[in-house]
Amino acid sequence: MKHGFSLIRTPVFQGQTAIRDFVPSDLGASLLAYWNADRSDLITLNTNKVTSWKDTVNAYDAVQGTDAARPTYANKSLTFDGTDDYLELASQPFPTEHEIWTVFQQDATSGDGVTRILFSMGVSTNGRYIARTTINQFHQIVGNGTTWPTTTVTSPTITTRHLGRSRVTGSAEFLSVDGNAEVTQAVTPAAPTTRVRIGVSSSSLAGFWTGKVRDIIVTNALNSVQANQLQTYLLKRKVF
Repeated sequence: MKHGFSLIRTPVFQGQTAIRDFVPSDLGASLLAYWNADRSDLITLNTNKVTSWKDTVNAYDAVQGTDAARPTYANKSLTFDGTDDYLELASQPFPTEHEIWTVFQQDATSGDGVTRILFSMGVSTNGRYIARTTINQFHQIVGNGTTWPTTTVTSPTITTRHLGRSRVTGSAEFLSVDGNAEVTQAVTPAAPTTRVRIGVSSSSLAGFWTGKVRDIIVTNALNSVQANQLQTYLLKRKVF
């Protein structure tokens, strides 16, 4: 000790592993796709318009060849204009049972009369999508091959920025917003076919999304620890 101060050295142990924060890649084989708008190296632009957005896991490439239909890119997010913007993956690589996590900003006004679709896969009654209703409620359909059983989260309404979670099992569909309680509906899901779209229906060019998208993550069914870790990580990403 000198002049009333002591020098305290923190011991460093050989072989000690530093603790770090969770990242989605920690899900390992459960992580099927991650479209991450922070990864500008995986986004191809024509000026500020997105021609291609690749996921970080398998390089699944959601593309748009028509200039007027391309979302714009800025500030770690893609903006969809609600008129004709969308991206398409021309195949459907995901299992029938899976989860979809999204960080988004919903800008359509309540009562605009359009169900606006954030993410979709498959066509007709083999299809499924997550969306907002005409009165800004988070909404999902999962086709069973004949009809479209639906789930809708009535509160909170999805104005501004949110985290959405969709789950589909062999017997039910689940939907939640910002880590709140899930809404559920019984369904025996049909296998989605044909294609995946971001920003519009995969069955038809209807229901264009209005607002921003930062993250789209597709996973296998997660256990409670994995789900809590991913939820904590994504809730922080609503600020962008």
